[in-house]
Amino acid sequence: MNHDSPWASSDSSGGATLSTAFLLIAILIVAALIFPKILGRAGSGEVDADSEGAATPAVAADTRLDPTPYRPQIVQLEQHLYSSSPGGFDDAGRVAALARDLSLAVRGDGRDLARLRAWGELFDYAGEVDAQADVGYTTANLPQLRSRWELVRNEVFAPAQWFSNSTPALTDAQTPSPPVADPRTVQSLRDVAVQLEQMLRTGRREALSIPEAGVDAALRTSEARQAEQQWRRWSDRWQSDLDAVARYMPRAPGTNADVNVTMAYQELSRALGELRAVSHTAASTTTIPFNYEREQHFDSASRYIQQARQYLNKIG
Repeated sequence: MNHDSPWASSDSSGGATLSTAFLLIAILIVAALIFPKILGRAGSGEVDADSEGAATPAVAADTRLDPTPYRPQIVQLEQHLYSSSPGGFDDAGRVAALARDLSLAVRGDGRDLARLRAWGELFDYAGEVDAQADVGYTTANLPQLRSRWELVRNEVFAPAQWFSNSTPALTDAQTPSPPVADPRTVQSLRDVAVQLEQMLRTGRREALSIPEAGVDAALRTSEARQAEQQWRRWSDRWQSDLDAVARYMPRAPGTNADVNVTMAYQELSRALGELRAVSHTAASTTTIPFNYEREQHFDSASRYIQQARQYLNKIG
């Protein structure tokens, strides 16, 4: 008797069918997850970093100039910037001029973009240094100018072994001592100011009391000759008195002097020059200056003395 049931065969076949169906669905799900990523990488050109044909990033070309053709100008410029002593009053102007010459040399070699960019950087640097030179009564700040130059040099030129380099010792050597107001110098300047003021008051009165000879000197009248003799005697004594005052003038202040001391010295020097010029005239017909010439020199000297006093008062 056959005990096999038709239902048993049916259940076995159905289970196999379900298993196959589930397997197909799983394959489709995995394919749906993997294939888009593979296709996406292929479309974008990505390459596995670990693969033998891995791509390397592009490196920007160095557009800086070869400094060799400009070595003479650069060496001359750096001789000032890397000097082992503090900067003087004229150093900023010299550095600016040399930087400008270097910029023009670079520009003159071509009109390509790299050269125009280098010319602009160097020309701007020259302008910055010029701004410091325009101050006039301060010394050049070499550590500052040198530090800025090294930044510009790195932007414009490729490295070279013959470039000068900064060191802490160089910075110390270039740093000026704090400004000083030497008491003896200040006192001497004050004494000179007092003496010049006294001379100016008496000198103005005496000089203006001598009449103008004018064109009468050409006629050699007795009045003209007498006036010229009187003026010559006064002028000789005037110049001698000014020489005596000038002996009290101290030596020119050093580069580390307080700016007010330096300015007072310059103003009093100008006052002395104006007072000396009182005895001279631009006229060709007489040796006696016209009254307006005398007044101009006395007025200018008075202004210079007052300005010197203002600077001296700031010192205390």
